Order: sequence, then C-alpha cells, then structure tokens
Amino acid sequence: MKKSHKLLIGVGLVSLFSLGILVGKHGDADERKIYIPSAGIREKLVMEIGDAEENNLVENELPTSLQLSQIEKDHMIIQNKQNDAGTNYEKVFSLDGLQEVKNTKGISLLMFNNVIDYRPLGEMTNLEHIQLYLDTSNSDSAVKKSVDVSFVEKLKKLRIFDGGGLPVLDLTPFNTLDNIEKVFMSGTVEGGAPIAVSKKNKSTILANPVTYSKQFDHAILKVGAYDLDGNEVPVTVSGDNFFVSGINEETNALTFEIEKTDPKNNYISHTLRYTCPISWY
Repeated sequence: MKKSHKLLIGVGLVSLFSLGILVGKHGDADERKIYIPSAGIREKLVMEIGDAEENNLVENELPTSLQLSQIEKDHMIIQNKQNDAGTNYEKVFSLDGLQEVKNTKGISLLMFNNVIDYRPLGEMTNLEHIQLYLDTSNSDSAVKKSVDVSFVEKLKKLRIFDGGGLPVLDLTPFNTLDNIEKVFMSGTVEGGAPIAVSKKNKSTILANPVTYSKQFDHAILKVGAYDLDGNEVPVTVSGDNFFVSGINEETNALTFEIEKTDPKNNYISHTLRYTCPISWY
C-alpha cells in the first residue's frame, strides 16, 4: 500500500475515533442525572416528564438533563411542599434543577419563602414570565432580607416579572432587558444599617436604599416614615435623600415605606418597607 493511502486511512480512523468521543461525551451530558433538592420542584418536574410520550421513565426521582430539557410548557406552576400537618412549608434555599428546564416560557413559584439563590432561573433562557408568590407573614424566612436579582440579566425574552413580596434593593439588572412590560415587587427588609439621630435636633437623613432600573425613569417616588408603634414621623424627600424630623427620643427604630410607581403604567411598581435601628448621639 502506498504511503499516501496509509496516511489517509490513518487520518480517517483518527477522525472516526474523535467523533466517537464527542458523541459519547454529548450522550453522557444528556444522560447526566440531576438531583433536585426541593420536594415540590422535584415532584412537579417528574410529573411533567411522566406525561411525555417518550423518554418518560425517571429512576429514583433523578431525571436526566435531556428529560428536563424536553419539558415544554407555556406556563408551569410549582407550589412548595407543606409538612403533614399543613402548617409549615419545606425550607428550600435553592432552586437547583430548574436550570435544566430550557423550553418553558413562564413559571410561577408559590410559597418558596426561604430561597436565597435564584440563579437557576437565569438559565431558563426562554422565560417570558416569572411570578414569585411568598408568604410575607412568615417571620422565620428569607422574605425579609434583600434578594439578588442579577439572574434576570440572561433572560432577554423576559416581559413580566411579578416578584410579589420579593424584597429587592438593587433593580439595575433589569437595565439589560428591553422587552419588559411589567416589574412588580412589594417586599420588606428588616435589619437595615443603623441611622444616626441627633438628640439635639431629633432629625436625620437617610439615602434611598433602593437603586432603580431604567423602567422606573418616569415613575413617581413616595415615602412615608413610621416608628415601631405605627406613628407617622415627618419626612421630606429631596432627590435620593429622605430628611426625617421630630423623632421621639424613645424611638429605637424607623420604618420607611418607599414606593415608586409609573403613573402611566401601574405595572411598573416597586414598594419596600425598610426598617433600620436608630443610633442616638
């Protein structure tokens, strides 16, 4: 056999071998088992896979990456699991597993009160609609701590973000999104940084703790201030600063109700109850 023919055969064999490796790796990725820590999310996704016409068998509640990627829904509603007595919801801190669900356009997550990591939603790149419904009466939860929403930066198709009681201080990740029709949140943040108040003039200045996105450029800001007994305290807004006066010396904390809503589009609305301790000097 001529040397050139041997060389061609050798190259062909190497190419076939390489292709086999690539196909094998791709197959392994598709068959990767995905652990889903939340019982509520796991049950819902396994049910959706079971309703498929093929590739619908899930072993040991561990769906594969391929099975999850084949879930196609216009909107999927997932509710957190309650205990047997129906008094408390499962403490879920992560939404792991949802990042594999690539072909769903909308998702509602109900009563996932302790989630601190929403990044898996950022991998659901076909999402157009997100709804988060939290039990804000639950004192033992993460719903009164500021949440990072930077995950939305990847969701270029997102039109509606209904955060419900989600407490968010930084809305600037929405600046990267051009299709937004609705941004709605009404949350509570407790344990803000202490504010210094003079015993002499019983007044203070607080910079607005909320940073808004471009969707709020035409929104109107309203601010109220209250002591812990619910008594209103005089407050004047100047730009991003709140001037508070007439504070009773027995007051040890203030709650600010900060609302910003677009008068021409009430679906662009952000409300925050922000409580911070007072440090008298």
